[in-house]
Amino acid sequence: MPFLGRAARVCRRWHEAASQPALWHTVTLSPPLAGGRSTKGGAKAEKKLLASLEWLMPSRFSQLQKLILIHWKSQLHPVLKLVSESCPRLTFLKLSDCHGVTPDTLTMLARACPQLHSLDVQHSMVESTAVVSFLEEVGPRMRKLWLTYSPQTAAILGALLGSCCPQLQVLEVSTGISRYSTPLQLPVEALQKGCPQLQVLRLLNLMWLPKPSGRAVTPGPGFPSLQELCLAGSTCSFVSDEALSRLLRGSPNLRLLDLRGCARITPAGLHDLPCQELRQLHLGLYGTSDRLTLAKEGSSLLTWKWCHTLRELDLSGQGFSEKDLEQALAAFSGTPGGSHPALCSLNLRGTRVTASTLCDQQLPRLAVPQPGILPLPSPGPKAGLPGPGGGPVVPGAAAHLPRLSQLGSPTLPPLPVLDVGAFCYNKTFLRTLCVPWDCGGGTGLELARSPCFSGGWSARVLLWLVSFACALPGWNLGPHVSHPQGQRQAVVVCEAVA
Repeated sequence: MPFLGRAARVCRRWHEAASQPALWHTVTLSPPLAGGRSTKGGAKAEKKLLASLEWLMPSRFSQLQKLILIHWKSQLHPVLKLVSESCPRLTFLKLSDCHGVTPDTLTMLARACPQLHSLDVQHSMVESTAVVSFLEEVGPRMRKLWLTYSPQTAAILGALLGSCCPQLQVLEVSTGISRYSTPLQLPVEALQKGCPQLQVLRLLNLMWLPKPSGRAVTPGPGFPSLQELCLAGSTCSFVSDEALSRLLRGSPNLRLLDLRGCARITPAGLHDLPCQELRQLHLGLYGTSDRLTLAKEGSSLLTWKWCHTLRELDLSGQGFSEKDLEQALAAFSGTPGGSHPALCSLNLRGTRVTASTLCDQQLPRLAVPQPGILPLPSPGPKAGLPGPGGGPVVPGAAAHLPRLSQLGSPTLPPLPVLDVGAFCYNKTFLRTLCVPWDCGGGTGLELARSPCFSGGWSARVLLWLVSFACALPGWNLGPHVSHPQGQRQAVVVCEAVA
């Protein structure tokens, strides 16, 4: 919107072009100085912007589809009234940090905009009765809903359980700035019956637990169309194998499963899920209490079940043993038919994986490039430092080496990444990873924030050593780092703390 306003002042033809309603399909409106103004000054700024909108909306917003309102405190009702009068094609409305949303306001908007099907009221002070009235008015055309958890959330979920929005596809409930200690009780089976078309369910950083099913309750129908389930959180999680099984009952098409912070989930529980085509599995435990007892075996149950479809796997912070991880990673070393797994991102930070395991299993066979994963520059060489094989470094040997930042360019596509985290202990390990390595294709190995390289090596020296390893005679740095004998080489990207 700011660009169109400035473009209209260039010349007459630019003014005519910028005035076309077809260009005004997505608009964000926020009063000026929204972050640090007083209450009186904020109300004045909102009234001034409202006066401009009174002539702008009828002439420009007739084809508006997406509207985002931010920091509206006192004039929200007049703005939404203008929207209902001038924007019949509105499909998406987002209210962020807005106050004064009443049931009449949202109901009026739902009636005036017959194509409106998505509502985002996260981080706004909205009465539950207003959202419920809106959902009842919109009814079957409702597709996407974003909420912030509060004691009133139960009333909104109650409307969904009553099948007022049977075509709902996306439901996200997240925790706001004000946390509530009372967990949300979610009637899983009732939600499956009320929203049978749900494709995305996100309960983010939210303390919740499934409502006890009891012995007499029959199993729910599941979410047949569910493709994404996110239960990630940084606080205590009550999600268990039983709760996960109830949620994913009858969900064979699941593609993304995010269980970060859910320490009660076991590999056996994941293995029993009906999902056969999982592509992204996130099981990282970030900042989890040391008092929790983590599973030491079972990671191979996950990798062997989804080795043909899994593209992203996050096991950071898990307590699997070294031997168990070795068995798990063997699933990605190839298949009997000669095809390679689809894995392109593997996060092993904070695990017991070793360098020998990675090299022996010829990992990673990461097949699909990821944009922008190697942003670090390659410093110039310094004389007198040992090379990867222990021999002297020849000054200028890496002069022909392109900067690693160039790996993100269209002509030199970036390489996939294996993230093994801060488990590197000495210079010998770094040299081990720089030797010829049959990794089954171009790859990037990231030793992110490895602070314990002995000898006090700085991040700059480490980056230079890695660059020189790739610049040895016969090596060719590119999307696939090759060797004259046909062996594949690994590009090691270090982000060590000096």
